Amino acid sequence: LSPFAELQVYADEQLYPYDSSEKAAYDFVLVCTTHSRVKTRGQTRTKQASTHMTYYHRVILYFDGASRNNPHGPAGCGWVLREMDRHGADGDYIASGKRYLGYNVSNNQAEYEGLTEGLDYISDYIECDGLYIRGDAQIVVRQMMGEYEVRSPNIRPYYNDAQNSLARVCCDFYYFRHVSRSANWEADELANEAIGDYA
Repeated sequence: LSPFAELQVYADEQLYPYDSSEKAAYDFVLVCTTHSRVKTRGQTRTKQASTHMTYYHRVILYFDGASRNNPHGPAGCGWVLREMDRHGADGDYIASGKRYLGYNVSNNQAEYEGLTEGLDYISDYIECDGLYIRGDAQIVVRQMMGEYEVRSPNIRPYYNDAQNSLARVCCDFYYFRHVSRSANWEADELANEAIGDYA
């Protein structure tokens, strides 16, 4: 999709609000705040927004996770952040990260960790008008959009972490998109490098 088409999808989504009890989890419009209270797998912490934020018009976050011998591991995750150019394509490199997750981590759990790691970086250092989040794990993308329910108790904490991290991001709007593995190759390489560094 072009950025203009993505913006239209974003606008269309506003016309069909979710159930009010779930609306906070799936809001597509975010408001920047100086402080936010975040609960992360049993730990609650208060985060103060950085005063050294870098502004971008539009940025793209690619995320991925990998678990060899799924769901036993070893597992790793990775993410890549790029500026979106005026044509809606990948622009200049901004940042990237990877992390080894150890054993007994499933592929979907690793995918969520990659997403959360990328969102945490953005919330600490980046503010933008539009955030375009792309991953090759369809179930994760659709769960974050509210199209799929999160039924597994093994996934729920990871989903909650990702939603909490997303709520801290300073942007006017965000849009999730499922992409092919080939389009997500940089994040995929980082996730596997993270495993290779330790396993």
